[in-house]
Amino acid sequence: MKQILFLFLFNMLVFACGSKQEKDSPSESSAFSVERETFFNSLRNPDEVAERLIPDVVAFDSTMLNDPEYFYQYANNDIKAAANLGIYMSDLNYCIIGKQGDEIKKYFNAVYELSKAIGIEKGILEFLMNRYRANMEQNDSVKLVVQHLFEQSTSKLQGTDRERLAGVAMAGYQIENLHLIVSTLEALPDTLTDEQIKIQKELLQYVLDQQGKVEVIYNFVRANSDPLDPNQNPNYPFFDNALRELIVVYRNVSTTNPNLMELREKVDVIRNKVISIE
Repeated sequence: MKQILFLFLFNMLVFACGSKQEKDSPSESSAFSVERETFFNSLRNPDEVAERLIPDVVAFDSTMLNDPEYFYQYANNDIKAAANLGIYMSDLNYCIIGKQGDEIKKYFNAVYELSKAIGIEKGILEFLMNRYRANMEQNDSVKLVVQHLFEQSTSKLQGTDRERLAGVAMAGYQIENLHLIVSTLEALPDTLTDEQIKIQKELLQYVLDQQGKVEVIYNFVRANSDPLDPNQNPNYPFFDNALRELIVVYRNVSTTNPNLMELREKVDVIRNKVISIE
């Protein structure tokens, strides 16, 4: 009788613990599943941001980029490594479209090292590094290698225990894209040629189009994090507040009223925090 009672109580305890774990696990919630699917679907056709920074319209400006020599200071924390991987990936694309060979080498190395830091498979990274070295003089080939590296660091993390890092990496990538685009817009001369007017419109439209993408990233990061458990995402409060505030600023951005100054200020505040080495 005592054995039966013990087994009954034991089974009840196991059932209760199992139910609580299922209830508390974000990966099992329908809301998380929706945000997860939406986020990874958005990565299937990433914007070719660099193509919008058309050469000769505005000269290449390395001062807009984060110093690639800082990469090692981000590598000891997976959240910081992922966020700055996104930053450097955007900078690398900018260097590729500007055909800046020496700069491409530096930024590719930074992206490679931070990809290792967030746990991308060593064999894959070595394969991509070898392809890069064999084709480093061919800009289009380098661009293709970088695209594969980007996929390994974002969409290929789906279903792994590191998939939340894809959201953080995309947050950094999106912030740097906006930083580069808005900086390029501000660098346009006061008197524009017909070609520059066309580019200006395209860049403004790109900025407007990113509101929805920022919201997708924000929803995924938030759904994949627990604000009450710092170990689940150490920088949860920062990314939650930063992306939410950026979305609020976006409500005042339109084709007729770009409001780039306010957007630039918010983007710079977030970016400065992400790239900080303190």
